[in-house]
Amino acid sequence: MTVMFWSIACVMALVALALVLRPLVRGGASRDARLDALERARRDGVLSDAEFAAKRDALGAEFPPPPPVPKPLVAALALALLAGSVGLYQFVGEPRAIGPGLATSTTAPPMEEAIPALVARLEREPEDLEGWLLLGRAYKQTQRFAEARDALANAIRISPDSTDAMVEYAESLALAAPDRRLGDESRALLGKALALEPEHQRGLWLSGIASLQDERYEDAVAVWDRLLAQLPPDSDVAESVREQIAQARARGGMPALAERVASPPENAETSAPTPIAGAEAPIDAAPADAGPRLVIEIALAPALAARIEPGDTLFVFARAPQGPKMPLAIQRIPVPSFPTTIVLDDSMGMMPALKLSQAAEVVVGARISKSGTAAAQRGDLEVISAPLTVATQRAPVKLVIDRVVP
Repeated sequence: MTVMFWSIACVMALVALALVLRPLVRGGASRDARLDALERARRDGVLSDAEFAAKRDALGAEFPPPPPVPKPLVAALALALLAGSVGLYQFVGEPRAIGPGLATSTTAPPMEEAIPALVARLEREPEDLEGWLLLGRAYKQTQRFAEARDALANAIRISPDSTDAMVEYAESLALAAPDRRLGDESRALLGKALALEPEHQRGLWLSGIASLQDERYEDAVAVWDRLLAQLPPDSDVAESVREQIAQARARGGMPALAERVASPPENAETSAPTPIAGAEAPIDAAPADAGPRLVIEIALAPALAARIEPGDTLFVFARAPQGPKMPLAIQRIPVPSFPTTIVLDDSMGMMPALKLSQAAEVVVGARISKSGTAAAQRGDLEVISAPLTVATQRAPVKLVIDRVVP
C-alpha cells in the first residue's frame, strides 16, 4: 500500500508542478491568449494579413516577451515545491496511516473507549440486564477479569434464571481465579443453565472444559458431541470443536470414532475376556487392502495378579518409538482374564493423519490403568516392547505385563 500511495502522490505532484511552472517556461499568459485570438480571426477571415501583422506588432509592443527563466532556477523551484509538499504532509497529515507504524498508534481501541460510556449508563440504569452482560463481555475482552466477574454478578442479581447470565458469570469466575479452573460454583451454574436450556452452545463448551479439567475425558467428549451436532459441519467453530474432541479422546485413551471392542454379553462372567473382532482369525486372513494389522498376545506376570482390581482398564497401543507419544492405534477394554489377544489396525487410529500404516517402526505397549486414563500413572501396570517393523511383523507380538509404574 505504501508504494502505491507514493506513486500516486508523485504523479499528482508532477502534474501540479507542470501547471505552476508552465507560465515561467512559456512566457506571459495574457500575451499568448491575445495572439491566439488574432490567429483565429485571421483564419476566419475577420482580419486581413495586413491587419493581423499590424495588431501583432502592437501586441508585441504592449506585452514584450519576458526574459527566459534560467533552467536551474526552474529546477530549484520544482524541488522547493516538492519538499514543501512533503513537509506540509508530515506536519498536518497522517503518515502512519500508510505504513506499518499504524499498529503502534496510541489511540485507544474502540472497546476501551466504549467501557466508560457503558459504566456511566449503568450508573443511571442499574437494572439493565443487557447492559451488565455487555460490560462483563467488554471487561473479559480487555483482560480485566475481576471487573468482568463483578459486572456479571449484577446480571445474575437482576435475572437469576437467565441462562446467558449464568454461563457468562460461570466463565468469569474461572477467568478471575488464580488457577483459571471452573470451580464448584461455576459447575453448578453451568448445570443449572443446561437444565433450563440443554442446547446452550457456550454452556456446552464450558461444561466440556470443566470435564476436561477433571480428566473426565469421556464426559467431555459426550458434551462436545452434543455441541458439534448443532454447528455447521464446515464452519471454523465446528473444526475447533472437532480438534478438542480428538485431543480429549487422545488424553483419555479412546479411539477416534467409537469403541472398537464389543461389550461382553450380559450373562458373561466379569472376568471373561472381551471378544475382539478378528482376533481369532489368522493374521494373513485380513483383506489385502485393509492395511497392516498387529496381533498382540498379552499375559500378566503372576507376581502382579493380586494388584488387579475391579474397574481397572486395559489399554493396548502402538506408537512411534521416538517423538510424540500419540498412539497410532489403540484399544481400550475392561481388564480381561489373561492371557488375551488384541488386534491393532488402521481403524483404531485416533486421528486421520496418524495411522499405523504410516509408520515404519512402532513400539507396542499394554497398560492396566487404575485411573481409567491412557496416560501412565503411578501404580499402573505396564509393558512396552522393543521397536518392531510394521510391514514385516507377521507373527503375534508377545507381551508380559511385568512392571509397576513408579
